[in-house]
Amino acid sequence: MNTIKTFIPSESVDSFKKFADKTQKNVKDFTYSLGKPYQKLFYHPVIEEDGTAGHLTKVFHEVCDLTVNIPEQSGWKLLATYKDDAFTPVDPTKELVFKNPQHGAHYGKCDHCGHWCKNAYVIENITTGEELQVGCECIKKFGIDDMYYISDFTRKLYEIYNYKLNYATDKEYGDLLEWGGRKDSSYKNAILKTNLIMAAKSQYEICPVYKKGTKVENVRYRSATLEGIDTILNSGNLKVDETYVKAVCEFGAKIHPKTEFEEDMLTVAKNFYCYQGQEVYAFFLVKAYEDSLKPELNLPKGCQVKVCGKVIQKRFEESYFGMMEINTILTDKGVTCERYGKVPTTEDKRTSFYALVKGVFKGKVSLDRATKNPKKGIEVINI
Repeated sequence: MNTIKTFIPSESVDSFKKFADKTQKNVKDFTYSLGKPYQKLFYHPVIEEDGTAGHLTKVFHEVCDLTVNIPEQSGWKLLATYKDDAFTPVDPTKELVFKNPQHGAHYGKCDHCGHWCKNAYVIENITTGEELQVGCECIKKFGIDDMYYISDFTRKLYEIYNYKLNYATDKEYGDLLEWGGRKDSSYKNAILKTNLIMAAKSQYEICPVYKKGTKVENVRYRSATLEGIDTILNSGNLKVDETYVKAVCEFGAKIHPKTEFEEDMLTVAKNFYCYQGQEVYAFFLVKAYEDSLKPELNLPKGCQVKVCGKVIQKRFEESYFGMMEINTILTDKGVTCERYGKVPTTEDKRTSFYALVKGVFKGKVSLDRATKNPKKGIEVINI
């Protein structure tokens, strides 16, 4: 018996019960229990442009404890699902090679009844190794209709709440969980890792700075960087450089993760298939590899630099003194800078100014106050 213990938002209880009751009706020994609604504090991580968690906000959510008991299956195992034009391998960590090379999205028929089918399962007999691609109805005839309902149940539960939780410690509130109420995209269409890395590389060449999502008048806009990767993936003009992908993955495999974000980057490097939700990790994997090829910036704190380049992104964050303007600049020499405060710009977002260096953090230069003229007596370094 596989037991899942998690939470779901209280507003999602009614929709959860609809598909959970259906699963319980069709799967023997499948059970679940829901607790009463209560207020629980969760962390909400804020991801900075370099992919690190810049700070955490604490938010109360009304949730219900949930325990799900899922019976184990035997006899046949599921290899992949083709549903609504999406290909979902059970194990995304390695290449899925069918014993029957004709099996796949374009197979178009059920091996059991011979009829045409759009949605299908590829299954394998645990004892004999026999591989079949069967339709949604015929799969029930193999005694594994439970698998159909359990797969559907877990996919829908992920949509309501991502129960792959992360724990943290807080002095005031004790152990806190990272909120998982956002939709998880791990059930969606699989993407070849080679394609994802090349799309991330192409987007990096367009702009090596990650552009965070923005919020304007309570409307959230997705990261322009991730939108760019989607556009490249969907263009059909992607050229894969296997040598480059191999180099990136070998670099990524050497990562000793210290954060969950780095663990996700390592996952992209090791897996064969990826998903849309992993685009951000692919981008930072490419960025980390490209940064490793560049000479290290030697800009000590307090040195003076002249910045000539383009403002890539301007965003605003709440601070102790009110709303703070944050400018990310890509210089003509390819150096990424960040200035908390205003900078002079032209209509085409070009900027040129002098500033003292506050520090260099993960390849990004943090700048002090922007001035029109250099400070006398301090050497100027053009970056």
